[in-house]
Amino acid sequence: MWRANAFGDAINAAPLLVAIGAVASVLGDVMIDPRGGAPTTGLGYRIGAALCVPSSEDQMLRTRSLLGDVPLVALGPTGVVCHDGERWSVVTGDVVVTRGHDVVEL
Repeated sequence: MWRANAFGDAINAAPLLVAIGAVASVLGDVMIDPRGGAPTTGLGYRIGAALCVPSSEDQMLRTRSLLGDVPLVALGPTGVVCHDGERWSVVTGDVVVTRGHDVVEL
């Protein structure tokens, strides 16, 4: 609903964008479906990583396996990340970043 319309264009152009919880997942070029953890096409507003909220270990393992080389940013209740137009960075809180099954830094 947000793609290719004035509302979506305004979201994409915003210099500062705040998204809370699973809603943050839709912002990237890869979105994580919260119902089963599978990656799918996101809105592409902020590229370079897939965002999600932590889930069961089985679901997180499945998500990491399906993503391959795409960094997965799992945002806990206090997690905050920032995208500066080119790359992501961790601001504060409960954030775990993985590439495949390895924990990495943004």
